[in-house]
Amino acid sequence: MAARRARFSLRIEPETPVMRLPFVAVVCCLGLMACERAAEAPPPKAATLIAQTESQAAVQVVAPPSATEGAEAFVRALYASYADGDDARPWSGEQVWSPRMHALIRRDAELATEDLPYLDADPICNCQDWERLSVRAVTLATAHDGAVVATVRFVNAGEDKTSVLKLERGRLGWRVDDVLNPGYPSLAENIAASNARIEAGGKALDRD
Repeated sequence: MAARRARFSLRIEPETPVMRLPFVAVVCCLGLMACERAAEAPPPKAATLIAQTESQAAVQVVAPPSATEGAEAFVRALYASYADGDDARPWSGEQVWSPRMHALIRRDAELATEDLPYLDADPICNCQDWERLSVRAVTLATAHDGAVVATVRFVNAGEDKTSVLKLERGRLGWRVDDVLNPGYPSLAENIAASNARIEAGGKALDRD
């Protein structure tokens, strides 16, 4: 349909039967004007397109099973290392932590010259001591940043507990990159903040 505006005029000769002509002409004119508006209609506003794109991006895509392969087995083996008796040797160091977390914990211990380190309890079992520790369930989920998060429900000394572990898969396999236990903020962020305070000449971050 031509985008050029149609020029319309109606000339009525005397004594010519034109009762139907004005109606037909008006209909034709309206049709031309409608086509013209459609052709000249501006594209959707950029803000509308951006909003639609952001809405689609906000939809969380469930990670395929391959993204979490081996994660649950690692978590269960980690908690199984808390065996009963004097022979219990829970995993520690690089067996448990990602390189980032391992460096934070090691620095925390180095800075604790006159006081206990910020990390003065076991964050994996969320305890000081353990007895008859057994896992009830491990649930894996994908965080907004794509990281795998394991929620571990377990029993320690007859008490039900829950730990939330942020996992990272590196060259040595799965490791714990942060602990997000209910009611507490990021363990990694807290240790980093505590280390920074001491290095700046201040006091360690309050553990309470």
